[in-house]
Amino acid sequence: MARPRTEPVASYFAANVRKYREALELPQQVVADRMDVDIRYLQRVESGSIDVRLSTIALFAKALDVTPEQLLVRSSPVPKKRGRPKKVGGAKPRAYPRGRE
Repeated sequence: MARPRTEPVASYFAANVRKYREALELPQQVVADRMDVDIRYLQRVESGSIDVRLSTIALFAKALDVTPEQLLVRSSPVPKKRGRPKKVGGAKPRAYPRGRE
């Protein structure tokens, strides 16, 4: 069971990871692959439900091309998007034959 968050810097970190990932228009899977971690771990970090080590903060900074300090400062909150994420590399539209005219 996850511990409740009491430290503001932990919530700043979670919000900043998401903010910088979305600013780069990177899906969670791409960042997880860059860090060689499971996507569920990244999702838990972004939700603020787990604590991370300093070495992990450095990995996030490298994957997002920012400094560790940028991930730890207070920033304006990111509004949550509603709906399903956009499909990456979706299928091409299917061409249907025209009916008899």
